[in-house]
Amino acid sequence: TAVAAASNVPEDTLVSATDGNHGYGLAHVGNLFHRTVKIYMPIGTVPMRSERIRKIGASVEVTDFNYDKCVDLAKEFAAETNGLFVQDTALESDTEEERRIPLYIMQGYMTILEEAFDQNPSLNPTHVFLQCGVGSFAGSLAAY
Repeated sequence: TAVAAASNVPEDTLVSATDGNHGYGLAHVGNLFHRTVKIYMPIGTVPMRSERIRKIGASVEVTDFNYDKCVDLAKEFAAETNGLFVQDTALESDTEEERRIPLYIMQGYMTILEEAFDQNPSLNPTHVFLQCGVGSFAGSLAAY
């Protein structure tokens, strides 16, 4: 699982960009496994979101940039500090190695549906409502 893998990560710092939920989850994992977490957030971020992430120990920088630029900043910071770039999106310019983490994250999202169907085998929804964010969550559930 991704959580088990996180405990074996040699890098001390986990780095990402977020508008909220992904960064909160990564901060939680960092807290569990005693890792430093650096999060970049875009201009216009709701203060409550950044504070929520800070409260569990992550360093948060709300920037003057949009989300895509925050992803670039996070990737650069991880490279400069030998941190682990943990992003739930992949870029065309990413290497195969860099594309693995978003894939693992998306596979992890599928456990939500597995748990729902395990708890109610007769479940046969006609509609599923979810937040889309950058599309990783929606894409993984659609792939399920």
